[in-house]
Amino acid sequence: MITAPHEREERIGELIYKEKSDRMGVKTKRFIQAWKQIGKGVFINTGFYLRFKDQYSQQRLEENKMIIPFRGTQEEKKAYQEMLKEELEEGIVVPIQQDQVKWWNHTFLIKKPNGTWRKILDASKLNKQIEKLNFKMHGLGEVQYLANQMNYATSLDLKSAFHHITQCHLELNIAQSSSRKQQNQS
Repeated sequence: MITAPHEREERIGELIYKEKSDRMGVKTKRFIQAWKQIGKGVFINTGFYLRFKDQYSQQRLEENKMIIPFRGTQEEKKAYQEMLKEELEEGIVVPIQQDQVKWWNHTFLIKKPNGTWRKILDASKLNKQIEKLNFKMHGLGEVQYLANQMNYATSLDLKSAFHHITQCHLELNIAQSSSRKQQNQS
């Protein structure tokens, strides 16, 4: 049902999913001024696009798409379904039609020491077909230097950080189709 030009609602079982036309998460939008100050406003607004290694990379992925059935215990299946429900409610994943799927990325759960679950997206096949993106990592020496200069450093819990960066429509299909596929097999 269309509620306004900028929103679309779809019924998903008991859930209502709202899709904003700008595709930017509320948490990201809240800090848009900070993103602009560090020169990343355009990146946050436009999202990112995959750069394939060659003209046949995407075709190879599409040719080799196959549905991987859920393998795990009932406890894992229940945890996976709860996690998927939460991701649907938060707008992290969105349902898509079968004909929109370009390829599947396998997902599975690993139990953390504290008893909660971590969802792992195995994008190894995709990673083999895209160009590597290099970025600077701060080494231990640099961190120690900053600490000695009486500067402050902090660690961030990036549990949901990736979910708040806009992706182009094709990449959304990549990341979300795997979760949808496994939900349908449950």
